[in-house]
Amino acid sequence: MLYLKNNREEIATLELINKHFWKSRTGPLSALTLPFFLMLIYRILGQDDITLFTSGLAAYFSFSILPLCFISLPQMIVEFKTSIISRKISISKITKSKFSLIILSYNFIAIFVATLIITLLYATFLGSEAPKVFENIKWPELIYSLFNIYISCLSFGLLLGVLINKIILIQIIAFLLIIISITFSGQ
Repeated sequence: MLYLKNNREEIATLELINKHFWKSRTGPLSALTLPFFLMLIYRILGQDDITLFTSGLAAYFSFSILPLCFISLPQMIVEFKTSIISRKISISKITKSKFSLIILSYNFIAIFVATLIITLLYATFLGSEAPKVFENIKWPELIYSLFNIYISCLSFGLLLGVLINKIILIQIIAFLLIIISITFSGQ
């Protein structure tokens, strides 16, 4: 309880970030709907053979991680930079690096939760085939790869948010990055 009293400003900042994250529906909504529709398409196309659907796991994860990192995170940073909120935060005990760390931590958790939801959707679409498919997945490699994707995408999203000052420009760049990333991923 003493920790909460001493860190009132960090908690208030975290609440502000949470409110803004859900206010901007683009990132959270696309992080769940894009993989869902891709799963649906792959499942319909490969009704007889499940290999098409199972091979798309990397794309499902990408379609959930990239919108949160390349759309939601930079948009949040730009809106905070251009609003009065940044001035109020700057006069508090919250430094720029602490603020960035709080934003990155929040988005890391959001990406992790989105990954769990995508894994549950994947298992749901697999149905009775799920245990056999999950048995063939190399889990340590998958976790390591996801962690690397989390760190690189969050870093690049932070860079976009810091360097760009217009939300429309962030959306255009994010869309291009997502399309290029998916194209080169082999899906």
